[in-house]
Amino acid sequence: MLMTEMGEFLVGAWLKELKGCDFIQYNARLPEGGLPSLNEVDVIGLDLRSKIAYLCEVTTHVRGVLYGTYQKTLEKIRHKFARDKIYAEKVLNDFPDRKYMFWAPVVPEGILTTQLRELESNGVEIVINEEYAQRIEQLKEAARLKENDIGNPAFRLLQILEHVRKSKLGVDSKRLRMPVSIERSAGAYHAGESCIQLGQKHDYVRTRKGTYEKCTKCGSSRTISQKTGQTKAG
Repeated sequence: MLMTEMGEFLVGAWLKELKGCDFIQYNARLPEGGLPSLNEVDVIGLDLRSKIAYLCEVTTHVRGVLYGTYQKTLEKIRHKFARDKIYAEKVLNDFPDRKYMFWAPVVPEGILTTQLRELESNGVEIVINEEYAQRIEQLKEAARLKENDIGNPAFRLLQILEHVRKSKLGVDSKRLRMPVSIERSAGAYHAGESCIQLGQKHDYVRTRKGTYEKCTKCGSSRTISQKTGQTKAG
């Protein structure tokens, strides 16, 4: 059984939260006895009230969609939707309204995007680049407005990020940038006085030349002003 990929979870969350689908299925296959060449449909969303089925193919390549050449890429995507339509005819007879979608966050503008959009004449909605980003923004807004866990890990992560970002708690941003080892030494670190590596106060010892002091714990040094005798971290 194939593992559900995070990009597929994002699409499933969008179908549920923005399209009101009652049921989401990932990596759906025909039952035993189906066509041997029919692979899985990445994401299916079913709107039970309106009898709408959404069949989505998802390619989450952040470096750009490409399976070898442009031609091979297009042939593979066309083949995916040809299979999806076979699946719909065999399994989704109760859903006369079927919508097909191709989702990809990054597709280089040019020949590939032009030819992909030509698939829309065959009933495939193309959700790529700016359109993909816009729908993720819609999903982030939905995550900001909802607090309960819907069982989707991608949507749950967006919920956490949105609520943390909007938190009104007073947080010291400098403290957030400190290494974990320092955070574990609660109260031991003081900016400008403590060892950044150990989270403890420096143990400075004046060198023989008397022009600077050196920490015996981490090796950092600070100069001594010849005029004032005061030290300056270095």
